[in-house]
Amino acid sequence: MSKSTPGALPPDHAPGSEPVEIVKWHDEETQQAPLPLKVARLASDDEMDIWLGERIWRGRALLKGQVSHWLARNTLLAVVDTLMWRAAVRTQVPKPLLVSTEFVTRPPSAGTPPEGFRVVPLDDLFWKFALYGDDSVVELPAPLLVEPLILKQLPKLSPGLLAARDMRLMRLISAQAMTLDQLQQILEANRQDLMRSITALYLTRALAGPGMSPPA
Repeated sequence: MSKSTPGALPPDHAPGSEPVEIVKWHDEETQQAPLPLKVARLASDDEMDIWLGERIWRGRALLKGQVSHWLARNTLLAVVDTLMWRAAVRTQVPKPLLVSTEFVTRPPSAGTPPEGFRVVPLDDLFWKFALYGDDSVVELPAPLLVEPLILKQLPKLSPGLLAARDMRLMRLISAQAMTLDQLQQILEANRQDLMRSITALYLTRALAGPGMSPPA
């Protein structure tokens, strides 16, 4: 994610793709711009949430405490507001449009969710990225792989995101701090799946340790 816009993150590039220049624009024109590809290979809501969750988490240092617009080819894909701890996400987005995207810092007045966009809490995005995103487990700090895990609080998620296995995991570490190895043995779980679940708890600040926190 690079470019000259102050506070902007560099664009995400797929292998072999070329950077897409972000031209000057007004909010109204961007929000009303038609998608260049109408129907082909649309990303599902879950796919959009996973991709956006990854980009927000990995760019959290630059996105913290501000409003940012997630753009592709001058089309607004999402409004990310880390002050309100939410993202407004566009629906019906063709996957080819996601080849190259960029965050651009905007003033707080640009944080209003556009009409027709889904409003999603950032923790929902982080949760989905952790469970289903590529290489999400690399975000888990090394000490949490060997030290006893402590449940600090329940994750603040939208209804329906917590599965029965998540509840069982949280019950175990709320009753007693346990290591990853101990949990794997007790739950008879696939290690990679268990690491993803622990990563999800970490990214949503349910585990003791530093994370990206919403404003007080």
